[in-house]
Amino acid sequence: MILILGPRRVSPVVCPAANTNSAISISTSVGFRQLTSTDYVEAAKTLRPDIVVGMADYVTHQNSSTGRISKMGDRTLAWTRQMIEDYASLSSEDVEDTSTHPALFAPILPIPLEEQSYYLDELQEEDLLRHVSGLTIHDASVVPQLSEPFQDLPRLSLDEAIRTPHDLLYQISLGLDLFAPTFIGAATDGGIALDFSFPQPPPTQPSSFNAEQANNGPRPQSQPSSNTEQANDAHQEQTTPNNAPLGIDMWLTHHATDLSPLRANCECYTCTRHHRAYVHHLLIASEMLGWVLLQVHNLHVMDLFFAAIRNSIENGEFDRDKHIFGRWYQSQFPPQTGQGPRYVFSLISPIPASYRTLKSFITFISSTHLSHRAIRLCLLCSNRPSFFFQNQQNHRNLPNPRTRADNNDDDDNDD
Repeated sequence: MILILGPRRVSPVVCPAANTNSAISISTSVGFRQLTSTDYVEAAKTLRPDIVVGMADYVTHQNSSTGRISKMGDRTLAWTRQMIEDYASLSSEDVEDTSTHPALFAPILPIPLEEQSYYLDELQEEDLLRHVSGLTIHDASVVPQLSEPFQDLPRLSLDEAIRTPHDLLYQISLGLDLFAPTFIGAATDGGIALDFSFPQPPPTQPSSFNAEQANNGPRPQSQPSSNTEQANDAHQEQTTPNNAPLGIDMWLTHHATDLSPLRANCECYTCTRHHRAYVHHLLIASEMLGWVLLQVHNLHVMDLFFAAIRNSIENGEFDRDKHIFGRWYQSQFPPQTGQGPRYVFSLISPIPASYRTLKSFITFISSTHLSHRAIRLCLLCSNRPSFFFQNQQNHRNLPNPRTRADNNDDDDNDD
């Protein structure tokens, strides 16, 4: 397992405060904060990850002006240079075994290469590149255009465009090596159990019922061993090219009486100890254990997925297998029919204008049929009631007066 330390979440949270010349604005468990390069290196020293993602100055939620784009490259170069200098000092003074030193992955900004050419040229001309162990890619479309000095470096993708396994396979074909796909957590939040294999479904794995079959009644129980051939025939009818689903919606009511595992022949903790009916019950009851078990299963499916990809690349069959996977599986995950554990956060914006008092807000939350535990969680999320109720319409665009750093650059308002 590889431990990666990054300054932002994946996907990044839009922060109301702007970046400065010395720090970036980030979202933390205690609100928005300013993270400096020095503090970031100190965190790497303490946490000792395998890979440290370099700090990058970029705007995540809107188009940037020409001046703002120029500032992105200048700041990112300055932070990368400072991190390399701090690492050099750290290696010589505080760390005896430099082989355990974290690998620094320099960021490639999510803008066209010609607009960050100065930053990339300086990385090479100042001989900084020899201190860089890899690249962090925020936009995979720039990878084929990278110059030769960057071609041999490992590449970590933090591209938000990876929403399905098909997108991930496409980026592998572009030459990306490491990934932090957000669709795993998104599927778990939506109550989706991943159900795909690379390059195609195993011939003995029963296919998941689609929504139309679900409406026709409960899923039949597994066939006895004497009817294995009949079960395989049914599987061939259900999993045809372009028909195999990428996941199973565990919110559907037909799972309430299904005692089979989430996925046939799956050896994960969830599938070997629990059945679909239990996971479905946990979701309906808003028990966090339901999403925990789904995440355990989904991570296991992804482990097998990546293992099969590595084997395919080693055998020189990746392009063929990628095409097979695209033929067999649907292009998108099943539509979400239930609410995830973070549903309470979506209630915070926007809130009807009539609910401006705590009492009326509690009435509004209660009308959503959330559990008492979820209602308490939603109330705890607002530790500043006056600020919350007065600004509920535009709370995401308002700064936190306790944490916003002073900023003298007018161009930073683009952040």
